[in-house]
Amino acid sequence: MYPAFTRPCWLSALVLTWLVGCSEHSTERSVATDQPSTAAASNSTYVPSPSLANNRAESLVQSTVLPNSSESKSDNVAATAPHSPAQSKAPPLNPTSNQLLKWGIPDFQPFRLVACYDDFDDSFIDAMAISPDGKQLALGGVRLTLWNIGESKPIIDLIADYKGDDIERPIRSVAISPDGKWLAAGDQKGTLRIWSMSDQHQVHVIQAHKARLIQLAFSPDSKLLATTSYSGDVTLWDVAEGKTIKNLKLSDREIEGFAFLSDHRLATAGSQADVWNLENDQKVAELTTGYTIGQALGLSKDRRWLAFTDAESKVHFWDVDQSVLREDTVFYGGAAGTVAFSDDGKWIAARSSDSTVRIWDVASRQTVQVIDADGGHTIDLAWIPESQLLLIASENGRVRIWGTSEAAESFGIKPIDLPKLATITAESRSPLSSAQLQQIIDIRSFPCLPGAKPQWTQFFMASYTAPSSQAEAELFYRYHLTKNGWEEVSTTDQVLPGLVFRKMGCELNIAFMQSPTTTADQQAETQVSLNFAGNFDVRWLPKFMPAESKSTYAFFSSAAYRTKADLTDVEVSLLKQFHDLGWTGYTRLAASSNEDPLSRTFYMLQAGGELTVTIGYPADSSDELYVQTSVSVKNKSLPIPPDAGWIEYDSSTDLQLVANTKMSLDDTIEFYDSRMASEGWLARQSLRTVKDGKAWLPYIRGQQDILVRLVTLPDKRTRVIVGEAESSSWQLAKPPEIDPDIEKNSIEAADLRLPENATSINFDLDQKQIRFELPEITPSNLADQYEKQLASLGWKREKSGVVSDDFVLATYMKGKAEIQLRASLSENKGSASIISGDGLGWSKPLPAPPTRVSFGTWLRRGRRIASLELLDEYEKEMSKLPKVSKPVH
Repeated sequence: MYPAFTRPCWLSALVLTWLVGCSEHSTERSVATDQPSTAAASNSTYVPSPSLANNRAESLVQSTVLPNSSESKSDNVAATAPHSPAQSKAPPLNPTSNQLLKWGIPDFQPFRLVACYDDFDDSFIDAMAISPDGKQLALGGVRLTLWNIGESKPIIDLIADYKGDDIERPIRSVAISPDGKWLAAGDQKGTLRIWSMSDQHQVHVIQAHKARLIQLAFSPDSKLLATTSYSGDVTLWDVAEGKTIKNLKLSDREIEGFAFLSDHRLATAGSQADVWNLENDQKVAELTTGYTIGQALGLSKDRRWLAFTDAESKVHFWDVDQSVLREDTVFYGGAAGTVAFSDDGKWIAARSSDSTVRIWDVASRQTVQVIDADGGHTIDLAWIPESQLLLIASENGRVRIWGTSEAAESFGIKPIDLPKLATITAESRSPLSSAQLQQIIDIRSFPCLPGAKPQWTQFFMASYTAPSSQAEAELFYRYHLTKNGWEEVSTTDQVLPGLVFRKMGCELNIAFMQSPTTTADQQAETQVSLNFAGNFDVRWLPKFMPAESKSTYAFFSSAAYRTKADLTDVEVSLLKQFHDLGWTGYTRLAASSNEDPLSRTFYMLQAGGELTVTIGYPADSSDELYVQTSVSVKNKSLPIPPDAGWIEYDSSTDLQLVANTKMSLDDTIEFYDSRMASEGWLARQSLRTVKDGKAWLPYIRGQQDILVRLVTLPDKRTRVIVGEAESSSWQLAKPPEIDPDIEKNSIEAADLRLPENATSINFDLDQKQIRFELPEITPSNLADQYEKQLASLGWKREKSGVVSDDFVLATYMKGKAEIQLRASLSENKGSASIISGDGLGWSKPLPAPPTRVSFGTWLRRGRRIASLELLDEYEKEMSKLPKVSKPVH
């Protein structure tokens, strides 16, 4: 058996889910079985708008096109070819009409980007409002602009004539009254201004709050205006007179949003969500309790349904007419900002905490589309009235409109021309780009069984439970995947029992686990786990001196073997061979490293694929290494210059990258313009600059924003920088400024005396820590020893901290210099200790002998330029050090 640390992360998660799922099912079954399956199947199911009461059952039964259907994609997908060695299975029996009705798969054509407005002077946007007729748009930020929707330039800046102290930018909040007569805006210092929409004449200027005016809202009759600042106070204003009606203290914390449910009822969201009666100033209902962050509110057009989020970002619904919470209806997937209902009540859109915008089908409660929205923080979104178009504003000054081409054209908007992706071929042995992978499938918006309760959801992997038999779950996926061009195959690659499908060379694995039932009336529940493995088969990768072993295995997305070679030799050889196949190694930005002399783990990128390579000693051998390679797919990717070899990279939030290429600046510009287009990125002319050996190249892909910065280096190479990488890149970091007082008083780590019987000593150059273990010495005794040692050198222990026989956290000061001792009681009744702080110097040679390190660590420690060209130099330097071998016990 191979060691646990070598298992691929998606496989570990899948196996863990499989093993522990039964106990989770038993605790959730009573909740799951109480929920109706779909809106069409049960009269008690939530219907947020009267327009949704229409019978959609017939269209649901007739519809066989899923949101990810190839019928709704562009025509650049080549014909499917069989993928050896899998064998096709016979098509399954079709489900009954009752099953199709129960499943309730939405008939939804995915939205595309139809317009992007960014060629104007607004460099920052903080608020947005749409007129009730859907014809005009107001944006607040460094300016307050009014737009005709469908035109790419504002028609007026309402605060253009304000100078100096007349106004404190930015504009923090904007609203247009329901009758379309008034526009209100609040600025950074709490000033409220109201304009007449008919002639853009300012009618009121009021000092409404002592600090920033963060939220405002009109009552349905447009007579009242509610405003709030950071204090939790809400003020009601007479709009026509511009006078205060009353002040209310509705929260001890900042109110992040509110909405009028009627002329006299107001919903607020801050640390919790509440409903208030404005006539008697009494709380009508507590929608959430306890402190939460990122509350979101949304109100349907008919003001019948209020959507709000809980502490877990799940969306719940309040029946405004009945004043009751619909506990049978929850939308999963997360919302951390505005929740917006479409005019017809069919869809809900929300900004989520994971830098995405999600669209739900209301009747089925299915997520029908997930729009990645990284690079530019989404400040607001809204459905354009009298249309099926979604407007999304970003903090960086971009305004986008989403919808179908037909909806855009009917609204008078000519859809923007988008780049055509590179053709997908099933025979390709290179990973597809993330945009191409999303053409194949997006697990986040792929239909689930009715009543699904997600455990986790990512672009390539998801797991959920649903009140369904395993047989029905299998039929559900067999039917709908086959309808969308997937082919079920028989393969020996499966790790767990389930189904395997192939499409355009890509593989999708689905595992099922039926929960046990203990009583006759219990409804069966099934856990479904999906893993989209992409199109790259790791068995295509070369091996380095493989040895025969029973623990060797090879699946589509994960393979492992043993070798008797040296650790550094394996690392160097695989880096070279994989790079020859198009893979680029990287050091993760904004992440700490933990160097293990007995193992190596490195990551490589190519298009939308990420390769993880792990090399280490298995538990049962000290003369063999275990090598595992596994591939996962990514929904965020960027082209990398092919000669870069090694880069700094991160995609956990916004894309960040630092790379070096021998291409000239002009050639690098041409490379990115061409490759970005082939991967679906659209170049923008706004802010595009080439000057003095530097270039700034903005691109967008859907709701994603990227600015590629190019810098000509002294050796004529070109450095590529994407995102805010300066704070975590060793190549971009400036030499640290050392306080003279700290430098004068610090003590070299090499000179700090460790206890004579200390074991497991590790001088960690990366974390700037000394770690060791001390048998039979308690943490408090160790603290006493160091207090005496450091006191003799002029250091004093701070009074704050913890000193006990179980744990020590002690800080020693000398001037501004600081040394911290942390120690905890170990299993052998000794101390596991860490010494750190800016009072430790690391310039002198350490008493511990030098050890071999990974290539990425070697680059970072030496502050060398990231490049695979230095691999031979690294190998030569490592060869002078003792070979790493596993201790024999």
